[in-house]
Amino acid sequence: MRFLVTLCVFALCSAVAFADDELYRGADGYPPSDGSSSKESGEAADIPEGVVADPPDSLGVTEDPVPPISIAIEDAPKPKPPLGHVRVGGSFGFSMSSNFIFLDVSPAVSYLIRKRVEPGARFIYQYSKDRLPGPDIRGNTIGGSLFLRAFVIGTLFAEVEGLLLNTGFKQSGFSTPRETFGNVLLGGGYMIPLGGSAFAGLSIKVNLIRNALYPETRPFISVGAGAQF
Repeated sequence: MRFLVTLCVFALCSAVAFADDELYRGADGYPPSDGSSSKESGEAADIPEGVVADPPDSLGVTEDPVPPISIAIEDAPKPKPPLGHVRVGGSFGFSMSSNFIFLDVSPAVSYLIRKRVEPGARFIYQYSKDRLPGPDIRGNTIGGSLFLRAFVIGTLFAEVEGLLLNTGFKQSGFSTPRETFGNVLLGGGYMIPLGGSAFAGLSIKVNLIRNALYPETRPFISVGAGAQF
């Protein structure tokens, strides 16, 4: 009987001790941490699931966002328009009176400045036929000229041209010694754009000086064409 009572008391004490141990360890079987750990655990528990908290700055300094860097880019300077354009072309001229026929073929090069002024030079070949009461006199002339055009309204221009020509004549199989003559032509004309850089021109000029090559004042009609570069 005493043995049974002792055994019961021992079992009861063991049960009480086991229950105290379970209460101390908690539900997860480990002893609870100190107060600071419990506090951190409580703070962590307040963060909703799936949201990652930003780690605190180790130095306690909040970094400001880097301001954007603005670089001022200046517009590239626009190229200056050219002073002018080179023109290459030529003309075919003719003149006729009651007793005189004149033909002129002249390649030319010029420089158009600001679409207003155009100085240039010309190589000249001319053929003439003078109908006299006797045998005709035929002349072959080579030379050159310097000219200046001034555009007054659009492509309408006035022109002055100085000539220096070397010529010789033939009549009935006889040739005269070649001579050099100068003259000045004055007149005007009109340029016709043909599209792109091509153009055509028409001019009418008269000679201001009379000599053996130009025995009278007469009009010279010239038709030409060329290209601008």
